Order: sequence, then C-alpha cells, then structure tokens
Amino acid sequence: MRSKLRSGSLIVAACLAGAMTGNMVCSSRAVRNAIGLRCGRGALIALCEGAGLYQSDIDRAEAESDDRNPDAEDGAAEPEKKDRSFFTNLAANLEIEEMARHESAASNVIQRQFDLTRFQFSPQAWLTALRSNELSERSLRCVISKNQGTRSWIEGKIRAGLTVQPEECVTFYKAHQDVYAQPLRIRASHIFFAAPPGSSPELIEQKRVAAQAICDRLGQGEKFADLAITSEDEASRKRGGDLNFFAESRIPADFWAAINPRRTGDAPWLIQTKLGFHVVQVTAVRPSRAMPFEEARPAIVARLENEKRSALIASLTGELGQRIRWNRAE
Repeated sequence: MRSKLRSGSLIVAACLAGAMTGNMVCSSRAVRNAIGLRCGRGALIALCEGAGLYQSDIDRAEAESDDRNPDAEDGAAEPEKKDRSFFTNLAANLEIEEMARHESAASNVIQRQFDLTRFQFSPQAWLTALRSNELSERSLRCVISKNQGTRSWIEGKIRAGLTVQPEECVTFYKAHQDVYAQPLRIRASHIFFAAPPGSSPELIEQKRVAAQAICDRLGQGEKFADLAITSEDEASRKRGGDLNFFAESRIPADFWAAINPRRTGDAPWLIQTKLGFHVVQVTAVRPSRAMPFEEARPAIVARLENEKRSALIASLTGELGQRIRWNRAE
C-alpha cells in the first residue's frame, strides 16, 4: 500500500513539475524569443496573457495597413518609427484573442461570413486568393470562427456600458437640431442622352436633337415611362426614368439649379448639364422641415451607441495594455 501511495505521489509531483516547467516556458521572454527566432516568427516584442507578439505579427500588420491605404507614401510607417500605441494595439488584440479562445460562434454565422467573403471572387480568383494567403476553406472558417468569438467576448465586456438613456437622446437632439432636419427634396424623372466633356460638336448636336425629339413627343401626349426606354441612364431607365427623391447635396449642382424652380405638374422640358442632355419632369416636392424627436431618436441612439462603443473599446485596450510585458523598449 505504501509503495502505491509513494508511486502516486511521484506521479503527482511529476505532473506538477511538468506544469510548472510549461508555465515557465510560456512566461519566459527569453525562451519565447528563442522559439520565435527558431520557428521563423522573428524576435519576441511582447507577452500578453501567454500570447506572444512577434516581428512577423508586425510585418503582417504593416502589409494589411498598406493594403488598406495603397496611396500612403512608401516607408511612411516603418516599425521603428511607429509610436507605442501601434504596438500596444497589436499586443492588446492578441491578448483579447487569447482571453476569448473559449468563445464559440454559431455555425450559421460562420457560414454566412464565409459566403460573404467567397462571393466577392470568381471561382478561380477565390482559389488564387486562398493560396496566396496560405489558406484553405477549412482554415478560413477557423479564422472566421476565432474572429467571431473575439467579437462576442468584446461585446460581452462592454455591453453593459452601451445603454443609451432617454435623457442622453434628448440632450443630443437639442444640441444638434440642425443635423436632424430634412432639406428640400425633389422627385423627378429624366430621359438622359450622354454628351460628357470632350465630346465632339457633332455628337453634342446629335444628342441634343435626340433629346428634343423626345421632348416633342411628350408634348404630343406620349407617356414618359414609355419613352424612358430610350434613356442612356440604365439605372433609372429600368424604373421608367424615376430618380426618386433627392436633395441638393446628392446630385450635380447644374442639374439641381435647372430643376429647383420647377414644381409638380410642370410639363417636361429639356436641360443641358456637363454630362449631357436631360428631358426632365418633376413628379413630387417635399419642403424642408425639422425632424421630430421621435423620428430622429433611432438615429441618435445608434450614433450614441457607436460613440460609447469606441470609447469602451479604447478603454479596454488601454487596460489590457497595462498588463503587457514588453521584451524591448518600443
């Protein structure tokens, strides 16, 4: 019996020693740095909740930044010249991923995100993109699952702070009533003949004559929607020429200046803009008006929630940043 107890104690001691050794390896910056260099991940930059930030992570972040900002000057974002926040954010992201490793994502959510990504490519381009990023469809699903789990963990941490109180909405509305006002909006239909800048005089005259012929036919009683099939604006042509409601800020200035004096019931008329010729008819007008609070409230709640979310995530990143163990001065 004593030998069995002694044997059991030795096993427990061995397990404890193994666990302690594993923890020492995970927490030792020198060891993790050597492992990173040996495995091709480069030098260790920092340790955060057991996750390591290596030079390869910085290189990947650099490449992704270049993809998002292709017009940035070369060399403008060298790692040595980056401020501490760049490294802190990268390390905090790894720390969050480590802390969220037990979070799971629903299979239908993963599949939806996978499909949204895949449908942006042709079949051949899809395979090429996977290979160039050293991914398979299975490994991409793993990446998506990990990202969704991380998002769930973050949302769980900040959810309580996202609540927008009614008085906050009222205060914001009173301070920004100019933002929540509807400008004058006009609804019109047009039949368009393109004559953009640089067109030859002959083409411009040809398009003017074609547009005038349509205007004359409308004056003789033909229906606007029937003649819209001749329009060179494919999007509105499918709707009988309808442009729906628009405000001044949404359309070219010369087009707005030509139609703003017109009102519902005016006969179709011909105008020329820098893009070409338009046969236009105003079909409805909505005067400018202040947006009531109840109508503006959903947009205000969404805006305040976004502001709170940004502030909470920044605070969470700063809190996690305090726990990062840097391997060298950055």
